[in-house]
Amino acid sequence: MTHPSRATAPLEELPAEVYVWTQDVYHAPRDDGRTVCGMRMRGGRRHDAAHPPLRSRPCRVCFTEAVVEKHTPSD
Repeated sequence: MTHPSRATAPLEELPAEVYVWTQDVYHAPRDDGRTVCGMRMRGGRRHDAAHPPLRSRPCRVCFTEAVVEKHTPSD
């Protein structure tokens, strides 16, 4: 995975789909065949962002804390 300082397209909003390479972490895809953190998208799957795999978490580079907080409902 790419170092956080090399993120190529910081998110300002959540994407409609997420990319999953392992069941542990999901990433924000770009149109050029890579994720925001720079990982190549091959061999994984895209999922609806509203329904990522159970027990998975967002990539800390693709999904910055500010983006996730902005779009997470609060009680």
